[in-house]
Amino acid sequence: MQYRTLGSTNLSVSVLSIGTVELGMDYGIGSPDNVEHPDEKESIDLLRSAISSGVNLFDTAPSYGDSEIIVGKALGEQGGCYIATKVSGVRSSQSISHQNNYHWDIANSIELSLQNLHREYLDILQIHNADVNDFTNSKLISGLEQAKEQRLINCIGATVYGSDNALAAICSGIVDVIQIPLSVLDQRLVSTVLPEAISANVGVIARSVLLKGALTSKAKYLPYELHPLREAVNHCRSKLGVSWDQLPEYAIRYCLGVVGVHSILVGVRSHDELNYALDAVKLGPLTETDMNLVSDLGLMEENLLNPFYWNIP
Repeated sequence: MQYRTLGSTNLSVSVLSIGTVELGMDYGIGSPDNVEHPDEKESIDLLRSAISSGVNLFDTAPSYGDSEIIVGKALGEQGGCYIATKVSGVRSSQSISHQNNYHWDIANSIELSLQNLHREYLDILQIHNADVNDFTNSKLISGLEQAKEQRLINCIGATVYGSDNALAAICSGIVDVIQIPLSVLDQRLVSTVLPEAISANVGVIARSVLLKGALTSKAKYLPYELHPLREAVNHCRSKLGVSWDQLPEYAIRYCLGVVGVHSILVGVRSHDELNYALDAVKLGPLTETDMNLVSDLGLMEENLLNPFYWNIP
């Protein structure tokens, strides 16, 4: 396993990181062989296998069903690995009696995550789906900074969609790590955001590497309204000259070759999927020829590239 220093942080992270939403809830494109998410024991075994294989960065969130609890049981007492989670509830403050008390909301979210994860502090706490307004919200910013000063969190992060939100996170000066969408079909932030992240020495975690399963054989089961996406996947497969079984490998290896990315986040729900991702990483980035070959495959349509618009759980 290769490791990279995550921007200006003190974290040396594996180039492959594991997303755990699929361990905490049913998630992704439905297919005939699709099964419910694995049970707790299977999930714990899977996460510990990932650790044994050299993976040391895991992503979760309070909104991912039982994910935080499962990650805590599997990895809470495990040294040498890092857990990234999200802060919850900060946008619902106006509806509660604390009247926009972000410090209280953040502290409450951190306390619950620490309990779930069996940790004394959080390695990375991310603003979930952060937007430009979050980085002009002085109460939110000061709440996160206070938690960092109190050593409840090591690094402040943000998960973002869109270049404006990503650039706002980088320019804010408080974000140590950003999590951005990146895939062979979603190259929109490569030229606009990654150079700025490199310049600011902000750590970058790439997510949606397999585009919620669209860059796997599950693309065949995308609903009719996503027909243009299915066609784009077929075009990608044809241009690379790869089978359905090979497509995820090439999708993973593409992201490994993008300059400025420190770790690529891949969701797994079985040992077979974990081993597949590990094997792809062992092969390393695509060749320069293949990277050039796929450089024009990126789409621009937000409704195709952002799973929020897919109407799929």
